[in-house]
Amino acid sequence: MASLDVRSVFQPVVRLGTGEVVGYEALARGRSPGGPQAPGDLFARARARGRVDELEWACRVAAAEGALEAGVEAPLVLFANVEPDVVTAAPSHVHPLLERAGERLRLVVELTERSLAWRPSELLRLVGRVRELGWAVALDDVGQDPLALALLPVLQPEVVKLDLALARRRPDALTAQVVAAVAAYAERTGAVVVAEGLETPEHVQQALAMGASLGQGYLLGRPGPLERRPTVPAPPLVLPRPRPRPPGGSAFALVADRDVQRSTKPLLEAVSRHLEAQALTSGPMTVLLAALQHSRYFGARTAARYRRLASSVALVAVLGEGMAVHPTERVRGALLEAGDPLLQEWVVAVVNPHFTAALVAREVDGSGGRADDAPEVTTGGPGGRAAGPDAERVFEYVITYERELVLEVAARLLARVTHGPDGDPRSMASAVVGPVTDTTAAADAGGPDYRRAFTEAPVGMALVSAAGTVVRANRELELLLGRPAERLVGHDLPELARPDDAAALRAACRSAARAGRTSVEVRFARPDGALVPTTVALAPLGGAADDGAHLVLHVEDAGPRKALEAELSHRALHDPLTGLANRTLFRDRLAHALARARRAGDDTSVLFLDLDGFKAVNDEHGHHVGDAVLVQTAHRLQENLRPGDTAARWGGDEFTVLCEGVGAPAGAAVAARLVAALAQPLRVEGHVLVPGCSVGLASASELDDPLGEEELLRRADAAMYASKGARRP
Repeated sequence: MASLDVRSVFQPVVRLGTGEVVGYEALARGRSPGGPQAPGDLFARARARGRVDELEWACRVAAAEGALEAGVEAPLVLFANVEPDVVTAAPSHVHPLLERAGERLRLVVELTERSLAWRPSELLRLVGRVRELGWAVALDDVGQDPLALALLPVLQPEVVKLDLALARRRPDALTAQVVAAVAAYAERTGAVVVAEGLETPEHVQQALAMGASLGQGYLLGRPGPLERRPTVPAPPLVLPRPRPRPPGGSAFALVADRDVQRSTKPLLEAVSRHLEAQALTSGPMTVLLAALQHSRYFGARTAARYRRLASSVALVAVLGEGMAVHPTERVRGALLEAGDPLLQEWVVAVVNPHFTAALVAREVDGSGGRADDAPEVTTGGPGGRAAGPDAERVFEYVITYERELVLEVAARLLARVTHGPDGDPRSMASAVVGPVTDTTAAADAGGPDYRRAFTEAPVGMALVSAAGTVVRANRELELLLGRPAERLVGHDLPELARPDDAAALRAACRSAARAGRTSVEVRFARPDGALVPTTVALAPLGGAADDGAHLVLHVEDAGPRKALEAELSHRALHDPLTGLANRTLFRDRLAHALARARRAGDDTSVLFLDLDGFKAVNDEHGHHVGDAVLVQTAHRLQENLRPGDTAARWGGDEFTVLCEGVGAPAGAAVAARLVAALAQPLRVEGHVLVPGCSVGLASASELDDPLGEEELLRRADAAMYASKGARRP
């Protein structure tokens, strides 16, 4: 991508009832000898070369210039996509254009669902800046990720753009959940719903049925250049005015004027667990945020509960002093630094499209859980069965279900979640339920002893036909799948599984009917959309083996085992103190990155970092302060890297960073950003420390062997020591 020659084409957005054009979406296209380049290809190539910021500003300029030249002025609306991970300020030559655009354009900035998974704090700041300019916000591609629907009320977009696939497919449980969540949000706020990808009149009818008032797609107008001034719509599009939510600050300050109660810790533990249970039963479109003062309060029992929550809901984040980047599997950690008012507070907030609740408490003595007579808690702290002096700690607290207040609390916690997940965001699963039939054959097979053992078995049991139709189900299976027996009997059991698991379960049924015992791993979808991983053991009833046999199924919840396996895997691949990748995981990702770079003809860089003054910190203040410095360093690394980069703790006070698809010039810019970030003072237990760091850089293009990860690491290490030596007096 030698050139960033970008142009914009425009697709009309119309009222579905009248066909009036209310605005246009600006779509970036790259100019190249081979023809126009789609935005996905443009940004993929830009990311590989460290030029995303440059490309993003080129797209913004092309959109603004094209709209102004074509006369897309207020009251017409211009929709423009923005990459939330682009943090550079506008180049100076762009300022006059932005001023003209601000005066003449009615702009709606589109953010994608995936942006919610990365750095929510940055996203909230971006939304705040957009609104300060008088522009509106749209959330794009809504419908696949439950996190987007959970956070709709926190972000308060004025426009919701439904995923184009929703209007095209047959309505199912997922569609119903999305439609209900968007309808509830639109009803409360007055937000405008847009359906994208409309190509037939049937799509339009489906979009109207889903609550959309606006639409775009090939049926309504193809993307293209605007060669004449567009017709001004009548009346203009009306957008709601969202309630501002300043980021950061004390959560307790939001509730201090309420009826504040006072209690010792055990009562609040019970309330906290009650809210966790409500989050667990609220479905996958749920966010749970918890500020627990200090990482020592996120003990083993609390971690186990939160791992279970994180496997069922969209996002679980835990904030505290000394909190690791990933304190346990699928749970995000956010660091509370010295002076943060949340250090004195204990907050648990649950947000769902249809339900909100929060416990907001402040410790009366202001010790933040660090009083000399308070023992370290390893079983859960604010949520972990306190005993002795710890149980006598006193808190002022408020429990609230008031939606707007809970959303304010949640926004203040999210404003501190500065980095993305360790892996790809999960997608919502759909549940498919077939028609009920009155199947009773073989229901009483096996005699009274068998029936009693079947009914009272401590695990899920089912009697099914060789084709998988349920004849009988016991109470444990009802609880496991979240469906009463009368809703299971007569149904095709594989249809209750994830689509990619259904075929495996059908094959297992056929195999068991013909050849005898077998087993298979199956993920079933509950009615609320939550997935239940199970191990299903199958055997013909009475030992028969033929196509007409009925099968006995033993369905065991594999969640605890898989959670343990995931936790053990997480511990094996991550540093226990900082939550960053360890050497093993870093080396694995580096090897794969080099292999991909060789195939694509791209470059890849490695940074080696060493804290300059770390030994003095340990010697003067103790290892507990040194550990806190390492944890804060890990967070600053994560906050200043791109999505997809890997930061690892190499050992001691040494860290490594993998920048995939980045050559030496862009890698040097990353190194400079990290040096600047780590030069900022760290505040640890009353001490202000500035250890600083030395950084070495090596790029794969410098190697004779492009797959020589050991040589790449050696060169980066040598460059780091050379940098450190050059800085010594």
